[in-house]
Amino acid sequence: HSAADFYVWLRHLVAESRNAPGRNLFKSLAEHGLSTPEICSLGYFLLIAGQETTTQLISTTLFRLLDGTGPVGWKDAASEAGSRTMVRDVLATESSVPTWRRVAAHDTNAGGIPIPAGAEILLELSGNQVTAPAEPENLPIPAQAARRGQSTGYGLVFGSGIHRCLGAKLAELEAAVIVQEVAMAVPEAHLQEYQPDWIRLLSFQAPRTVTVANSPRDRAHPS
Repeated sequence: HSAADFYVWLRHLVAESRNAPGRNLFKSLAEHGLSTPEICSLGYFLLIAGQETTTQLISTTLFRLLDGTGPVGWKDAASEAGSRTMVRDVLATESSVPTWRRVAAHDTNAGGIPIPAGAEILLELSGNQVTAPAEPENLPIPAQAARRGQSTGYGLVFGSGIHRCLGAKLAELEAAVIVQEVAMAVPEAHLQEYQPDWIRLLSFQAPRTVTVANSPRDRAHPS
C-alpha cells in the first residue's frame, strides 16, 4: 500500500476515534488541543516507527536465533536473560533500522572528515546489507548466515538527545518477551528456510517471513 493510502485510512480512523464513545488515544490528543493533521502525523509515525520496526526486530531476532549465528541458542532464549541478550545482539549488528538520514546543523567533523553545515548525512547505526560488500553466491548456507554487520553499541539505534526514541525500552522489552515466549512455546523449533526473502531497504531490513517447524530433528544444516 502507498503512503498516501495509509494516510487516508489514518484520517478516517482519527475521525471515527474522535466521535467514538469512551476514551482512546486519538480522542485524548484532540481533547488536549491537537488538530487532525497533528494527530495524523503522530499516528503515522507511531504505527511505522513504533510498530513496524519492532515487528521487524522480532523477525530478525527469531531468524538469527534459529540459524545459529547468535550469541545464545534457541533453548537459551527461553529465559529472560537469553532472550534479552539476543535482542541486544541484533540491535547492535542487524537492527531493523540500520541507517538514519540527517542534515548537519553546523560545521563539524566525523573521524577527521569535515562536514559542512547543511550537508546531508547518512548515518550507519548497525550492520546494513545494502551498503555491505556483496557476498559470493557459492558460499555455503552457514557462512552466508554468518555474514552480519559490524557491531555497534546496541543503544545507538535508538538515537540520542531530542531524537532519542521514546519507546526504546518498550520496544526492547516487547521483543525480548515475545522471543522468550515463542522459545518456550515451541522448544523444538527449527528453520524450514535458511534463505528467506528479505526487506532490504536503506533504512529498513528484516526477513519477510521466518518459516519454522516444531519437531525433533537432526540439527545438522540442510544441504
